[in-house]
Amino acid sequence: MTLILSRKHRKRRPLPPLPPGLNSDIAGRIPFDLLEDAVQQAWLAHLAGDNPNRSVWRVVKRERRRRKAVVCFSQLDPAERRRVRNMAQ
Repeated sequence: MTLILSRKHRKRRPLPPLPPGLNSDIAGRIPFDLLEDAVQQAWLAHLAGDNPNRSVWRVVKRERRRRKAVVCFSQLDPAERRRVRNMAQ
C-alpha cells in the first residue's frame, strides 16, 4: 500500500510502502519533514520484531526535543545578543 500525504505548500508525493504493524493514521500525524526517516525506522523495527508505532514516536519525540533545545539567534533578548556579538568579535 502506498500512502500519499500532502501539505498545502508542497507537492503530493508517494511514500514507500508502510510496514504491516504501522497504523496509517499514525503515519498521517508524523511531521512532514520527518516522514521518510520515520518510515525507515518503522521498517527497521518491524524487521527486528519490535513495535513500529513505538519506534516512529521515539523518532518524532527525539526530534522535537532536539528542536526545542536549539535556540535561534532571533529568539534571544537584546542584552544576550550583545553579549554573543561581543564574544564573536
